[in-house]
Amino acid sequence: MWDTVQAFCSTVTGMLAAKAMLTGMGVGNDTASVGAALWQATVRRNIGKVARIAFVTFKGADLDDNAKSWRIVADVLNDLALAIELVSPALCPAVGDCNAEWAYFAAVSAAETFRAVVGVAGGATRAALTQHFALRDNFGDVNAKDGSQEVFVEILGSTVGMYIVHTCHTKTAAWIAFCVLTCCHIAANVMACAAVELASFNRQRAHLVASAWASQGLVLSPKSAAALEQVLYFGGSGVRGAQIVIGARLEQLLSCGADNLFSQLSSARQRPYVILVSGAVSPVKVFVGLRRGAAVRDILQAYIHAHLTAAAVTKREPLPDHNNLSRLVDQLEGHGWRLDSLHISLAGPLLEW
Repeated sequence: MWDTVQAFCSTVTGMLAAKAMLTGMGVGNDTASVGAALWQATVRRNIGKVARIAFVTFKGADLDDNAKSWRIVADVLNDLALAIELVSPALCPAVGDCNAEWAYFAAVSAAETFRAVVGVAGGATRAALTQHFALRDNFGDVNAKDGSQEVFVEILGSTVGMYIVHTCHTKTAAWIAFCVLTCCHIAANVMACAAVELASFNRQRAHLVASAWASQGLVLSPKSAAALEQVLYFGGSGVRGAQIVIGARLEQLLSCGADNLFSQLSSARQRPYVILVSGAVSPVKVFVGLRRGAAVRDILQAYIHAHLTAAAVTKREPLPDHNNLSRLVDQLEGHGWRLDSLHISLAGPLLEW
């Protein structure tokens, strides 16, 4: 339901912004130049493509890890782009071609940049969330039905949007309608993301499960974790004053001392990971070296072990026991968690020892 509401609101606000953009591009203006409009639109689209490539380069891996958060960010940026487009005609000169005005060009280029990020983040997170609903591995079927539902909502939204655009004769009325619909759009997105109970682990859900198990001896289900999950989360160790590097490189492990590393390797001959702590500088850094061939459940156990180690070091408590963590991971599948996929990006390659 919430996804339908947000799609409807987005379609209507998009029509209000489209009217403003057409005005800025010279529709109804006898002095507007077709050549200038074409130049401005082409350059603007190329700026958006560059922004798209840059965003994928620096943030692509995080889209799977924090799908809910990036879904909300994408919709907020989309609303911001629409707001810029709605205000853009005010930057045009009273007389003359708006396409030749640099302030207008800068504004619509910024909107195009935001929309490029929206295209990448929105598409990637939609795919990640659709996988969650494909319970019988029927990803194509779920994706097709989701697309059909979105098309229907867009038809309904555009019909209502034409009426709203026709009745909003003044800028004040257009802005009131835009602000109301935008608030509904963002609220519906937050509610929709909060309602999704993801059964695969990312950093935040691993923190919640590890903390509940360590403090109360409870194994949280996906539903219980979803109730505690923050919809806006972009990484972190979950422990104040500590950082966790999962998939640490060899030079990072050696920074904790060669003797310490060799000691850990000799005691972890049959274990697929080693954990080393560097407390020389603040914050405390917990490095996790992963062995080549480590399975998803091994990486998850390593991350939970690192989280509890970071908590123990910062609180000066005894370190967690590896055998107890193995029993915890064995219980997760029985509580509804999926251990065939993991959304925790690795910092470096897997190692041989």
